[in-house]
Amino acid sequence: MTLSLGHDKVDQMRGIIAVYKPRHVIALGDAPNDIAMLEAADIGIVIANPAHPPLPPLKTEGAGRIVRTQDAGPAGWNWAIHSAIDRLEVSRTPTHG
Repeated sequence: MTLSLGHDKVDQMRGIIAVYKPRHVIALGDAPNDIAMLEAADIGIVIANPAHPPLPPLKTEGAGRIVRTQDAGPAGWNWAIHSAIDRLEVSRTPTHG
């Protein structure tokens, strides 16, 4: 995320939430600077990154609000978004109105 000039990612995420008021907030990350953002989201997804040590267990992980991917990179992101959509029971079919 490149929106963090002068702030951390969770601050910027909260600002975006305040403006757009989404029904659900999903955050994806793979590094220590993503932890607060992952924990503040409705669903936080830790993307596997074999180039770095894994993140430690996170506060809301035990409650099921944070999940981890097995795959890294685009495969991990793809699984994560599809999994989150399924969890939230959000339709994948665009509606036209």
